[in-house]
Amino acid sequence: MNKRQLHEALAALEREGTIDAGQRSAILARVEASGDAAGRFATIVGALGGLLVGAGVLSLVAYNWEQLGRPAKLLLILAIFLGLHLAGYRLAESPGRAPRTGRALTVAAVLAFGGAIFLVAQIYHLDAKYPNAVLLWWLLNVPLVLLTSSTALLHVVMALGVLWACWHTGVVVDDVPQSWEHWTAAFGVLLAGLGALLLALGALAGRSRWAHFERHLEHAGLLLALAAPLIMSFDERSSYGEPEPTPLVVLLPGACALVAAMLVAARVRLLEPRRRGALLAIAGACGLALLLGLAAWRLPEMAFVPANLLMLAAIVGVIALGVRRHRNGWINVAVLAFVALLFCRYGEYLWDRLEGGAAFLLTGLLLLGIGFATERGRKRLIARARAGGPGQGGPATGAAPSAAPSAGEARP
Repeated sequence: MNKRQLHEALAALEREGTIDAGQRSAILARVEASGDAAGRFATIVGALGGLLVGAGVLSLVAYNWEQLGRPAKLLLILAIFLGLHLAGYRLAESPGRAPRTGRALTVAAVLAFGGAIFLVAQIYHLDAKYPNAVLLWWLLNVPLVLLTSSTALLHVVMALGVLWACWHTGVVVDDVPQSWEHWTAAFGVLLAGLGALLLALGALAGRSRWAHFERHLEHAGLLLALAAPLIMSFDERSSYGEPEPTPLVVLLPGACALVAAMLVAARVRLLEPRRRGALLAIAGACGLALLLGLAAWRLPEMAFVPANLLMLAAIVGVIALGVRRHRNGWINVAVLAFVALLFCRYGEYLWDRLEGGAAFLLTGLLLLGIGFATERGRKRLIARARAGGPGQGGPATGAAPSAAPSAGEARP
């Protein structure tokens, strides 16, 4: 529905007496705050434009790298980085002419900052482990997210944080003195711990002036938590030698993420009725990390079995919480994880045993079946979530009770 149709529909509802003028204004304000297709298009195009400008200038610098002196190189790098930030601020904050384009340029500046770090390291021949550069890239941009309150920057910084954590874990695994085949357990525990941490940060943001970050942090946390058992769900027994216990040192990054999640959760009043869903999600992610680590430690050769069972249980749990707490986004994340699990198991156990046209035919039928079942199930679940009232576990809205349903209607 475009804006003209929306205005006409609300005007008709106001004439019929279904809503009053105040409610109509509130609905329009909420729609404007949530953005529209044109705004999202401007954001994406602006970000791509900023990246292309930065990449073009850096390409020219790289082409003439040998002819430029060290001061000229540093001046060009700083000019690109600070120029993007200044242009983003001028558009988004200072005059406020084009806030979406300004935010897009700020995102481009944050991404260009990583290139600036690596170029400065090359100029001065600085030597360090690669994860340290990504750590610096991530940490120095966290204050910028808090200052601008931009969800686009939040997504970039979250991606940088997860990239550094996974890269650092890979370095820890490589540095283990003994050879170790079951490296997926380290990443499984890490992703579950990071999921719990993001869920806890989302609950904390919900009680602050960054409340609009809550939904984004929750969805990212759920995705990471559900990806944790998925990465350990593959049967790799044929590639292993003698089974060996998991070295506990490789689980250290995941343990640190778990401790951080618990410390953040301790700062949030999670026993409030509105926060109980977040409390259950955080507890579930922490329990998932502990169980995955225990399975990899005690059952290194059969860890994929509890990983698959835990993922199915986590998907069902997220769907149940989404229905009970009226969180449609949670349901979507769980459905996405279930589809990913089906694809992984199908590719692992059936693909090599099929040939030619049979593979394409059965793959197509499987996709159609998954799509049909997912669409029907998702519609039923979301309909139940929307129909539920305070008595079904949803938050009280303060609205007047509706009229009793007719004989042909089902009670929610």
